[in-house]
Amino acid sequence: MIECEKILFMPKKDKNIILLYLAILSFSFGYGFIIFLYPLYAKSLGANSFQIGVLYSLMTLWMALSAIPGGWLADRFEPKKIIVYSWLFLIPGSLIYFLAQNWIHLAIADFIVESTFLNSPAVSLYVLRKTPAHKLGEAFSFVTSAYPLGIAITPLLGGWLADNFGLRTVFFLPFVFNIISSGFVLFLENIPAPKRETRLRHPLKSLKFVLVILFFSWLLATEYIYVPFFPAFLKEVKGLSYTMVGLIASFLFLVNALLTPQVGKLMDRLGIKRVLIFITLLYSLSLFLALKAESIFSLLLIALLLGIARQYWTISTVVTGKLVEGMSEGMAFGILNFSRTGITFFAPIIGGWLDGINPAYPLIAPAIIFLLSVPAILAWPKISSKIPD
Repeated sequence: MIECEKILFMPKKDKNIILLYLAILSFSFGYGFIIFLYPLYAKSLGANSFQIGVLYSLMTLWMALSAIPGGWLADRFEPKKIIVYSWLFLIPGSLIYFLAQNWIHLAIADFIVESTFLNSPAVSLYVLRKTPAHKLGEAFSFVTSAYPLGIAITPLLGGWLADNFGLRTVFFLPFVFNIISSGFVLFLENIPAPKRETRLRHPLKSLKFVLVILFFSWLLATEYIYVPFFPAFLKEVKGLSYTMVGLIASFLFLVNALLTPQVGKLMDRLGIKRVLIFITLLYSLSLFLALKAESIFSLLLIALLLGIARQYWTISTVVTGKLVEGMSEGMAFGILNFSRTGITFFAPIIGGWLDGINPAYPLIAPAIIFLLSVPAILAWPKISSKIPD
């Protein structure tokens, strides 16, 4: 394991945190091969545009519906068991992608794969119990950064493989990488639940918790107004080729993966409030600048800024970890995941309506909303006095 740390340039960490990182990284490698090819694969299997839209909506629905049951399970069973058993379902789910003959088969595969999201509360709870309180930002951001790193590296290779060996060949690779990914979680240590002398509160009985969840859901909903339409904005408004759009997307994800752990460390050292203000102002500025950027160099600079700014998912996880003392921890993370995934179902609808009016509006609206959200962040103690300023 020491050698793995040296190869991946990781600072010294608990071996279980590194195993989780490697499991998520290998999963995201496999997913990265197909993430941008999925609609093309669905079309090759006979799906029309409406059916493709249904597939994407159902993906979000399965993730949202698995969140609360995942939280319930995390509170009642040893986290490793939930992580391992649910992770193993990725293997048959991804195999169905390869064997699919029509879009209904894809929907079945999506249901199996996305439903494994019920392990997310258990993963968060595992990191929480394995990490000292003053290192939560670093640990959560480190584990989270594995996902964008895999997505940044493999899409370009997936496109090349599809051009040379066909789409179906590419859709075999998630099956291979999910076998590898499942192997890592098998070696996690068991961590029994701590002994409790008092009954834990339900998270929804805490006004602070509810306000924080709603606040971050607002920020993430704002983010997903523009995210689905950003590639089309680059292609249609900025006139980039598909290759250049892919380059900018990969660069953005790579920056996000490499800098997210550093943002986590800053949260531990400077406090969440300061980092959140900086991130929100940077996000707003980046979107405004994207409207004026013309050269590929300036657009890569925008991708750099957006890669730094896209931290709301990680920060909301860290904040929840700092709020769960005395609560049902698994359920708290389950509610957080339900809220975070639920917004991805509705926010793109607003983005689509804005895009129909003007392709720039899905960027302008979030930029303004982020800017107007700063006063709420400045009043952070009123949201939760337990979170460090």
